[in-house]
Amino acid sequence: MFDQLQMKMAFKLSVRLRFYRTMSRQTDSRRRGVTPIRALQSMIRNEEIDGRKTALSKLYRHIKNRLELGKRVGEVLQSYAPASEASQIYAAEISGRVSDGFIMAAEVAKQQATFQKVFREALIGPSINLVLSLGIIYMFFTTLVPAMTGALNVEKMSVYSSILVMIADHFLMYLMMTVSLIILLIAWIIWALPRYNGVLRLKLEKIPPFSMYKIMVGCSFLYAYNSLVKTGTQQVVALWTIRQFATPYLKFRINKILEQTSKGFGEALLNMRMNFPDKEVLNEMAMASEHGVLNEAMPDIVENLSIDGLELIKLQAQVAKTIAMILVVGAIMFLITGTFSFMADMQAMTGI
Repeated sequence: MFDQLQMKMAFKLSVRLRFYRTMSRQTDSRRRGVTPIRALQSMIRNEEIDGRKTALSKLYRHIKNRLELGKRVGEVLQSYAPASEASQIYAAEISGRVSDGFIMAAEVAKQQATFQKVFREALIGPSINLVLSLGIIYMFFTTLVPAMTGALNVEKMSVYSSILVMIADHFLMYLMMTVSLIILLIAWIIWALPRYNGVLRLKLEKIPPFSMYKIMVGCSFLYAYNSLVKTGTQQVVALWTIRQFATPYLKFRINKILEQTSKGFGEALLNMRMNFPDKEVLNEMAMASEHGVLNEAMPDIVENLSIDGLELIKLQAQVAKTIAMILVVGAIMFLITGTFSFMADMQAMTGI
């Protein structure tokens, strides 16, 4: 188990891209390429050139051993690389164009990395502002309020000040409840993003981070589908291949598409009524499918969706940052008004 974790951690993006490029060159039949097993043997020798077995050489040996038992590269890689990349290689192996599969996997990896970077940046800013807001409120109730309470007669305080004192008396309990709820919410979101398909999913996809996740998965799905179809893979085979490696969220949507494949890929997506991956894209695909030019139009559709998707994620991230900033300002205003309330009480009691 520990070795598997080490191998997965070692197989990071930069390493995967180098692996895909090397395997593509080595297995390219147009250049008298070798089999994946022979290519892996060469990579193992290069990795262990100083006599040491690294996490990567162990991974390459593991893949080679599994291939010798009859497995495909894509099947083995799904335990160590994102499903969107493994599915590209697996489909290409089935169609007999394994070299192209590694090229497509590299393209998918780069596209996914771009989306994930924007996605992470979109969440970091609001998270920092939320922690800052809680920090300001914490300092107010644990430092300022007790200091003011000790200098004033609690019975003669204003209603507002009395409420603040009452909150301060139980603040740690309220804070623990709030933090616990936030942690539970974050844990549920992490679980729900790739899994939840209940009745609320379509409503949740109107707000971040669910809206961002839909765009990211939708772009990856269309890119993978387009890449598979370009290699000559039939529509149904392409969908089943992607489904085999998909998360429950994407698998649910692919199942809906497979139920209506006789109507064409674009129309099947539209008939799901889930606006997946995007309403405008669905209309464009349905029109292209109706005129029999969907395969020709797909590269432009996927590229436009990727560009528009990134812009939309950035826009939603800006909205989230603005809301989070409002929380910070609200916390500061709360501190200021509370301080003025205590000062007014002090002035009234002392007659100064």
